[in-house]
Amino acid sequence: MSLEYSDFKLPNDLTLVINIARKQYGLLIGKFAMQDSRVQNKRRQFDVSRQLLSAVTLKQPALAGWYKRDDGRPLVPCWPLGGLSISHSEQTVALAYSKTGQIGIDVQWQLSRHSVTQLAEMYRCHEADFYRYWTIYEAAFKAGCLVTRPTQLQAYRLMTLAPGWYYWVGEVEPDCTLALVSDKVKLMQQFVELLPSF
Repeated sequence: MSLEYSDFKLPNDLTLVINIARKQYGLLIGKFAMQDSRVQNKRRQFDVSRQLLSAVTLKQPALAGWYKRDDGRPLVPCWPLGGLSISHSEQTVALAYSKTGQIGIDVQWQLSRHSVTQLAEMYRCHEADFYRYWTIYEAAFKAGCLVTRPTQLQAYRLMTLAPGWYYWVGEVEPDCTLALVSDKVKLMQQFVELLPSF
């Protein structure tokens, strides 16, 4: 059964690109109007992602009752530990939630201002694979799959996680990579079945 997002107050300038909303799990990806400056855009990312978090957890105002854990993941007292994950890149915000397992999400626009060559060299992976590896790594960290942040991405070269963890990675738009990581295979299968083909 879908949650009725029409009942929630979402930002006027947010367009939901993906809206998979069920009582037990969901994935929301939205785009908002770009701001005039990078600082304003970062602030808007923060505001919009917290408004989505607020809508999903039925908390108003957006920041009531939740806080950021030491590892950076959001914790909402009324929600299962590890069941919420937020990501944002440029004008895109993404939120994944699960009441039955751990979940991590990462979205990343492939931007020319990032020197992929330098980043790929630093993390010892091929340029063509960098964003796939990076988003899986970030989503895995947010899901609680990694206890420390490694200094290289070589562990993900074979695209494997620790036993009992599953991932999906793909492009939600050209040059926009999305990764999901969970400890529940059925949850990942449900997301993959519901995600539109890109």
